[in-house]
Amino acid sequence: MSVFMQFLESFSDRQTADAVRGRIDWKYALSLELEDDGFNFSVLSEFRDRLKM
Repeated sequence: MSVFMQFLESFSDRQTADAVRGRIDWKYALSLELEDDGFNFSVLSEFRDRLKM
């Protein structure tokens, strides 16, 4: 879901990770707790690499 939202917003991986950490609307869309720390931006490129297999 975050990759889809990243595409819609035209965000880089780092901007996407920052949005997950700091934006309530993204946390809600991803069903995360408000206190959730999010993830490291490098996770997104690893995820995309797995999709390509």
